[in-house]
Amino acid sequence: MLIGPDDGLTFPPKPPHKPRRPRKDGKPWTAREEPTGRKLARLRERIALYDAILQSIDAIKELRGAVRDTAFIAELDGQRTYFQALKCLNLSHAYAFFNTPKQALALCSRALSLATQAAAAPRPSPSPSSQATQLEVSHQQALTLQTTLENLNAHYRGVVALSQLSESSVPVSKAHLANAPPVVERLNEYPASGAVDLENLVTWPPKMKPVPVKPLFLDVAWNYIEYPGRAPAVQHVSETAAAPPVEEQASQKAQPKKGWFSFGR
Repeated sequence: MLIGPDDGLTFPPKPPHKPRRPRKDGKPWTAREEPTGRKLARLRERIALYDAILQSIDAIKELRGAVRDTAFIAELDGQRTYFQALKCLNLSHAYAFFNTPKQALALCSRALSLATQAAAAPRPSPSPSSQATQLEVSHQQALTLQTTLENLNAHYRGVVALSQLSESSVPVSKAHLANAPPVVERLNEYPASGAVDLENLVTWPPKMKPVPVKPLFLDVAWNYIEYPGRAPAVQHVSETAAAPPVEEQASQKAQPKKGWFSFGR
């Protein structure tokens, strides 16, 4: 009764508390979410209640003559696993608030195994004459706990898988960014990780490196083609040098040039 109508299966947040007095500026109070410390305090109270219930069940099992009744002991074991599964479930909520999904998944998996045992445990026959509240756990309650834990277990598995993928991608992205050129040279690329390396914006201190400029063309045909407007080259011939024969000059002019610019193909 202290834990709640569903034996602590759910953990609903408390409604936000608003002060009764109005603000001095006349504006309405903004609703604030319950802080994590208060959530953990409520979970701590639940865990203490679960421990008290488990101690009470263990004390019942130690009564004189209780061990001889095997059916009664089996019922008590089923009830103990039921409340122990709820205790592990609430502990997993606490680890989820601390952003540690691996520990939450381990506790949720333990709670699922206990809930499976509680669902398979025998149940006492209902007595219509009894009107007092008893420790009896119905089969429907055990099945509801098992189904809830199966869904929550799948949720935590997905969270753990996503956290492992993000952790494995961080070193790879850091190694890639360490060897990557500065951002100023990669402005046409979108960062794959979604974050820009602000420590590698430019190369500092700057290093000397070749820079592309206007290309330099060498006109190798300048000495072999008569361009319009170009003055013919003046050849200074020494007086001692004899002029070649006219026939040899004619034979040289008659030979056609092969290839491009007489360099051959």
